[in-house]
Amino acid sequence: VGSLQILAWLIIAEIMVYFFTSTAQCTQLLIDRRIM
Repeated sequence: VGSLQILAWLIIAEIMVYFFTSTAQCTQLLIDRRIM
């Protein structure tokens, strides 16, 4: 059960990082467009 829990946490962390980076990229694009 412990290893499965660790695996689940790794997957959740990876998904959160993916959403965070994609959101940051979208925000950066919006900021760049506003400046231009």
